[in-house]
Amino acid sequence: MIWGFGPTEQYIYASSEPKDDKCFEGYHKIFDVEKGASYDLDSKEAGDCLALTPDGLCHYIFAMISNDMVDRRVHSCPRFPGA
Repeated sequence: MIWGFGPTEQYIYASSEPKDDKCFEGYHKIFDVEKGASYDLDSKEAGDCLALTPDGLCHYIFAMISNDMVDRRVHSCPRFPGA
């Protein structure tokens, strides 16, 4: 999990990382602590790492899609509901 900052400081970003190395499914959510709401992202791969750009405007999900492949997704934070 990571906290947003700057224009996204009201968000907590969370991804699940399976315990089983053979599982490549996961969940990715954003929690808006000001509104008490949560949003599901369309990514279903196993979470591996989260990051935000220094300006807080883009959220990166690094996800395992197989034993030797990592997928990177970039989400523009202002497009999230409520942003």
